[in-house]
Amino acid sequence: QQPHLNEDPNFEPLHPTINVNLYDYGQGMEWDVVGCESFVADPGRWSRLRPGELVPT
Repeated sequence: QQPHLNEDPNFEPLHPTINVNLYDYGQGMEWDVVGCESFVADPGRWSRLRPGELVPT
């Protein structure tokens, strides 16, 4: 699990699309936001906020 990029996240998404994956082994739920009307592209943000770390794929 990756840490938050912001210590005090306050983003309120507008009409998010969420995929939920449930796992039958142990603890298991994963939420992924896959779309959002509030999205604003900011290429390179991860690299600027986490210099030297690999970008998760």
